[in-house]
Amino acid sequence: MSPPEACRQPPRTQSFEWVPVCVLGPLTTPDKTELQNAVTTYLDEPLKDIW
Repeated sequence: MSPPEACRQPPRTQSFEWVPVCVLGPLTTPDKTELQNAVTTYLDEPLKDIW
């Protein structure tokens, strides 16, 4: 099976471009915290009220 189209596109060239992320599940509390930390690490400005 080939990867989805979003994975085959060229790398981002602008810092404001969003990258699609798919999370299946409900996340356990530790997994949700890890996801929040990973997303926050790469943002210029913190996201508010999305969790």
